[in-house]
Amino acid sequence: MMDWDAIMAVANHLPFAPTYKGVAAASFVFFGFTPLSVMNRLLTADMKWRGLWILPILGMFTLLASFFIPIGYHGTEAIENYVYPWTTTSDSLEMEYGLIERAIFIFSSLYLNLSMLYAIVAWHVALEWFKGGFSKKRHVNPDQTERPLLIKIICGVFVILVFMYVKLLNEQQFFEFGAFVHEWNFGIEAVLVALLIYIGWGRKAA
Repeated sequence: MMDWDAIMAVANHLPFAPTYKGVAAASFVFFGFTPLSVMNRLLTADMKWRGLWILPILGMFTLLASFFIPIGYHGTEAIENYVYPWTTTSDSLEMEYGLIERAIFIFSSLYLNLSMLYAIVAWHVALEWFKGGFSKKRHVNPDQTERPLLIKIICGVFVILVFMYVKLLNEQQFFEFGAFVHEWNFGIEAVLVALLIYIGWGRKAA
């Protein structure tokens, strides 16, 4: 059952300044603009943008729900004892008249599919960056089907590093490394945005 007092207790901390680690972890959800460095070739001038105003509203409701619902179900003290709060929360949800009794089956399927989608996009963007960095051509053809040997070697190195990462690190080290990546990623993304703004202003001035 939802505990609204727990939700209000957490919401009362809004006036207090967060830590850098908390800001870095929370800002990760807003870094979806990074793939646009590669996917922007799909954006054309004749695209229709009507109705996009509803996306920030839906996104805000989704973020608030994903943050406050586990706290409402488990309380402010018990929630910190769970490694994956939403997995535990979905396991406690029951659909009495549904074809699937427990909500964890739906949540797990959606979570795995979204994780796989993010991994595919992240690897594709990284590969395209490497292609642009090592290419001698000024403009890289995005529709090129043949991949040079160097790209295949880079992909092979990525695969080896992933297997080494899984084999050599335990769960605690996973979280420590993830926190480290979030902290550094926040600074790098901030510098990247500032650089793009500076380049945009320079073009307007020219």
